[in-house]
Amino acid sequence: TYTRAKVSTHNTPTSLWIIINNEIYDVTEFQKTHPGGDKSFSGKDATKAFKKTHNEKILKTDLYSKLCVGRV
Repeated sequence: TYTRAKVSTHNTPTSLWIIINNEIYDVTEFQKTHPGGDKSFSGKDATKAFKKTHNEKILKTDLYSKLCVGRV
């Protein structure tokens, strides 16, 4: 388990974490290929923005499972 303060320190191109539904995802490598562009939610809760453009079922895929590093 991590704190939101700890997640907020991962806000650089070399260490980029986001929060979705209280799960923390390390999207450092994924940021380069993400089709949504470079709008940054690094170190922040991206749940609201994620839900606007994604089906939550995607969080259960292998890709997101591998990116998940913990919970807040």
